Amino acid sequence: MRHRPFAGLALATLALLLCVRAQAGECDGSSQALATMAAARAKLLALPVTGEYPDPTLPEDAQRNIERLKDGVADLVGARMRCAASAADAHGIEQDLKRALQGLAVPCDGECKKRVAGGEDPYRDIPDLKAQAWPQHRLAIVAHIPIVCGSDAMLFVFERDGTTWRSRMRWRSPPYKDVSGAFESFDYKVAPPDEHGGWYVLAKSIKPWCSSTWSSIRYAVLRPSADAAKIVYQAEDSIWWGGDDFGTIVAKPHAFDVRFHAGSIDTGVHNRVWIRHFTIDGDNVRRVQPVALTPRDFVDEWIQSGWAQAAAWSSPNDTTLANWHERLRGKDAPFHDFQSVRACSGTAHGFEVAVADPDTDTRYYLRVEGGGGFTLTGVATKADVRCRGKDLLGTMQTR
Repeated sequence: MRHRPFAGLALATLALLLCVRAQAGECDGSSQALATMAAARAKLLALPVTGEYPDPTLPEDAQRNIERLKDGVADLVGARMRCAASAADAHGIEQDLKRALQGLAVPCDGECKKRVAGGEDPYRDIPDLKAQAWPQHRLAIVAHIPIVCGSDAMLFVFERDGTTWRSRMRWRSPPYKDVSGAFESFDYKVAPPDEHGGWYVLAKSIKPWCSSTWSSIRYAVLRPSADAAKIVYQAEDSIWWGGDDFGTIVAKPHAFDVRFHAGSIDTGVHNRVWIRHFTIDGDNVRRVQPVALTPRDFVDEWIQSGWAQAAAWSSPNDTTLANWHERLRGKDAPFHDFQSVRACSGTAHGFEVAVADPDTDTRYYLRVEGGGGFTLTGVATKADVRCRGKDLLGTMQTR
């Protein structure tokens, strides 16, 4: 790692603190918030630049000052929103925040800009804040914080209350020792209120890392709770974002949906679309159909899922399915090779999906019924004579 020259750093830090205090404006609390951010950034800028192969593990100084920087961002957003006119729109609020942050900019020469562009000197960039208006007089602000190998994010939701903006929710990552704890590729949706006026936020993020496009996607359902966030539901799944698909989310009053690309039980299928679709009623969240886009992906999902979940997608008329599921899923991560998908006669939406154990070449034939929502109706070691349609496997690659 290369080190920056430290001569004059203390003087430069003092000048920066004086500068941000002068530019804070009349809003109470802004100057202190900016001073906190300036001090934290000065410490981060004093760290060695990361070089060509950055370390995802953060030194204690970086951990501590990333948290201080986030504290300053939270204080700044709170201070500016306390002073914002109730008639202010998202664009005006965003511009006000950006102007307040201008004093944090540190001169960067040509060589410095190359390092920033290459991701070697991430702390040079100041936090980026975006504001968006939502129905029911709500406004959300997202702050993106640059870190090594990615970025972190913070979410603030406000609600117009008479002549002021009232803070309703804050959501940020807990302190972390390596970059995977940050909220990378952050996205959120504010759900429209239900018939009782209840609303929630669906938030998702990716675990950043320095060397792989395989990671984890995290998603959470949050309800407002005394200026914080009440976690109603949260989960984490594997994700492949190499196709620049960081997941999509949809939030409705009584349902939400998360979709992304991840691995398959068939190693020859590099990735497929995963669907996490839920109903929400108050604080009760339940996963429901659709769980897959095709019969192939449904069998993939059925085998990978625990029986408590797969049972909901299984025919109650076949009491052997629990045993078949245990056999196919095994104790570790299941692996099977897809052989064919054939339509079955006697039903409008019946299919037989054939898979093979890659170690023994044992064939299993899984019967699937349904169009949009699928049901597993049977498993056998011999093909069904009623399922002799054209092999549709090549048509079932999901995008």
